Amino acid sequence: MSIYEKVAGVILSENCPSSQAAEVISEVKQEIEAIKARVSKIEAEALDPLTDQQKAMDLLRERGDALFLMDRLSAGLKRVEEVHTEALYREDQERRREVYEAAASKMADVEKALSSRFPQLAKELKLLLQVSMEAVIEAQKANKILPDDKLPIPIPPLLCGDTAIQKKTELPGFWRTKGMTVFDQGGDPQTLLKLNP
Repeated sequence: MSIYEKVAGVILSENCPSSQAAEVISEVKQEIEAIKARVSKIEAEALDPLTDQQKAMDLLRERGDALFLMDRLSAGLKRVEEVHTEALYREDQERRREVYEAAASKMADVEKALSSRFPQLAKELKLLLQVSMEAVIEAQKANKILPDDKLPIPIPPLLCGDTAIQKKTELPGFWRTKGMTVFDQGGDPQTLLKLNP
C-alpha cells in the first residue's frame, strides 16, 4: 500500500485509532523529507553548467513532479493530523466514560446497600453506644464508692482515652455533626447521652 493510499485510508476511516493515525503521520513526514532531499539533488544537477540541456529540462520536470507530490503529502498530513487529534479526544472521552460508569455503578450499589441496611445498622449502633455510655456512667459511679474488697471496674479502651468513638463520631440521626470530646477536660458520658436522645 502506497503512502497516499494510507493517507486516504486514515481520512476515510470511521473512528480511526490514534495509533494508526500517528503511524501514518510519521511515515508521511519521512516521505516529505525524502522528497525534499531528492528535490535538492535534482536542482543541483539541473543547475550544473555541465549538465546537458535536455537532461536539465527533464530534471526540471522531475523537480516539478516531486514538488507536487510533496505539496499533496503536506495537504494530506494536515488532514491526518486532524484525524489524529479527533481520535485522541475520542479515546480520552472513552476512558473517562469507563471510569465514570465504573464509579457510578459502584455508587449505585453502595446507595442500594445503604438504603436497605443502614437504617437498621444505625439503630443498632445507636443502642449499643447508648448502652455503652450508660455502662460507663454506672461504672464511674460504682468506682467512686468501691467496697474494700473490690478493684475499680475497668472501662474498655474503646470507651476511654483518645479513641475515635469519643473524639468524633458522626452518624445521621444519632451523633451530632460536630466532634465531641467525652472525657477530656472534665467531660462526662452523661453529656453525650443528653445531646443524643
